[in-house]
Formats: sequence, C-alpha cells, structure tokens
Amino acid sequence: MIISLLRRCKSQHFLAAIIIFFFESTLAAVLLAQVVINNPDRPKNRKASRAIQLEEILRFQDDGKNLVLRNPQQLVQLKDGSLIFFDYPHVYKVDNQGRLVFKVPRQGQGPGESQHPNAYIIEENRVRLYSWVPPKVLEYDLSGKFLKEFKTPYHGPFDFMGTIGGRLYAIRDEIRFSDAIRQEGIVNTPYRLYEVSPDFQSLRRIHDIAMEHYIKNARWVKRAMFTAIPYRHFLFYVHSADYRIEKYDLGDEKVERIFSRAYSPPPSKEEENIRDPYERYPRSFRPPPQPEFAIQRLQVFRDTLWVKTSAEMGGGSRWQIDVFDLNGNYIDCFYLCFPENQKLHWSLFTVTDEGVIFVPEEDLETGLVSIAGYRMKEP
Repeated sequence: MIISLLRRCKSQHFLAAIIIFFFESTLAAVLLAQVVINNPDRPKNRKASRAIQLEEILRFQDDGKNLVLRNPQQLVQLKDGSLIFFDYPHVYKVDNQGRLVFKVPRQGQGPGESQHPNAYIIEENRVRLYSWVPPKVLEYDLSGKFLKEFKTPYHGPFDFMGTIGGRLYAIRDEIRFSDAIRQEGIVNTPYRLYEVSPDFQSLRRIHDIAMEHYIKNARWVKRAMFTAIPYRHFLFYVHSADYRIEKYDLGDEKVERIFSRAYSPPPSKEEENIRDPYERYPRSFRPPPQPEFAIQRLQVFRDTLWVKTSAEMGGGSRWQIDVFDLNGNYIDCFYLCFPENQKLHWSLFTVTDEGVIFVPEEDLETGLVSIAGYRMKEP
C-alpha cells in the first residue's frame, strides 16, 4: 500500500509530507507509551504540611583515630542494627552501639589494598568493594575479614552501583571516556546506565541519561542534581536542577514514566562570609553560578517514594519531604523536624523500613562529623 502510494506521488513536496506523517506517527506512539504526570503543588491529603518530630536514638561519633568521618554516604543498616557506610577512602562498619567493627581497605596497591575505592555492594554475607585505582574488586565477610580480590578492566568511577533483581547495575559519568572532555562551556553529556557482569569484567550499555556540565580545560562540574534509588525492578532518578523524576523499568529497559509537581524554590539565602563553592578549583576554572537544585535526595519508604526538596526552614532544622506513590502521584508532604542540637544536617540520609532515619551531621561548634539515628514521632 505504501509503495503504491509513493508511486502516485507527483511532487517531492508530497513525498516529504508522507515521510513526515509516518515519522510523527511513530514518535507519537513512542510518547504515548511513556506516562507523564504533572502533579499540582499540593497533595490532597488533609494532613499535608504537618510537622513530624524526630527523636535521637543513637549517634556514631568520630573518634579521631580509627573512625574519622568526613563525608559518610551509602548508609546501609543490617538486620542486627549495625551500620555499613562509605567514607572515602574507606568502608566502615559499626555495631548497634557505635563501636567500630571494621575499616577497609588498607591504602596501597598491593593485595587487600586500594588507592581509590569507589563503591560497595552487600551480597548475602559478603561486602564487595569496587576499586577504581588499581582497578579490582575486593571481597570481605561481614566481620571485615579479607576473603579475596580479582582484577578488572578500567571501568570506574561510578556514581551509582547496586544489585537489583539479582543483577548488578552501575551508572557512570561518561565525560572522561568520551570526546566531551575536550569541549568547553555548558555541555549536555551522558550519565550511562550499564549492566555489570558478575565478575566485573564487562559492561553492557543500557541507557543514557542526559546531564548538564560545565567543562573547561578538561575539568568539569555538574550543573544538575543526580540522585538515584532502586526499588524492585525499577530505578528512580533525578538528572536535572528542576523538579522532575524518571522511573526506569530495568526489565523492559525503558523510561516507564516521568513525573513532577509544580514547585517554587525557596528564596535564596543571603548569608555573610559564605564559602566559595568552587574554591578547590584553580582560578582558571570558575564555573558560572549554579542553579538551585529543587530535589536533593530520593529514598523509598514502605512502598512510597520520599523526595527531599530544597525547601528548608529553621536554619535547616526542618526539611520538607514530598511523598509519591510508586506510580508518580503526589500523595503527601510533611516537615521532618530535628531537635535543636547545633548540628548541620546533611541531605545524604537513609530511611529504614522500621522508620529510623540515619543522617550525617556536622557539629557547628567543633566541625566534627557524626551519624545520628532518629525515630519519627507522628503527631
């Protein structure tokens, strides 16, 4: 039918119109397969915007010797109440009393050593630590006993790594692996989702996630928030400064839906003596002002998706948390209210199924970092 129709075409304009028609029809079919949800600025829950008080139940302190905390992240609580987390260049485990169980790896390039560890995963009763330099995987039992290691090709570093549905996935910033590193200015480059083979020897490219960077003289800085959380066979992620979340189906290997809500960022804070966020870079590299990130953290709690927004009150002691169901519908919001304890509460928090929130914090007087555990007290 199409061939006979084309044979009847008497002008190039008519032929071009037919091609455009079929292209637009195909594009429309693709877009219809992807659900887009634009939520209002408030959920219908009549208790929305309520305050939920947090009660401190434990704290893991920096001891200045064996447990030296700088930027703890990737926090995971085990069934016995112990906590495992990554704080470059080590993975730590502390028991439910805050006592150090292990600190790995040793620094170096020999057996059982790493110069630049990057990410870890917990599989059954072992910890697998991926080392970027030298490229290898080190394995430990849950008491910290070194089991083995094996070399890998040069893959990392990764911005996300996790086991989902029995398969290992990782997301990597592709700048250093592409010609983008030679560009200058504000550039869209991919964060690439891979499936990693069980032996870490190969990567299978799955999906590209566009990320905005500022690049100059082979240096770069992100101009968008990237945060991701897996749940079942899905991966929820943010990759822009705007209020926009994508839900990726790892089974079908496609973006299943995109959802957002109307959001007005809080007014910028005018603070004296504010630190230059780019002071660690040379003067030849001064990125333009960075946009406010609407979303700072994603977490899953009891079949709901928690979104920590940039909206804070009380000098950062009250966090606004938006709650979505797993289909992207905006169903609730509340404020998490920390005790008045002179602490700066960092956004890299983790919430457990039991409702305990682990938050890295900095003491405003001493500058020391700790990890606090809080229990939510519903009004």
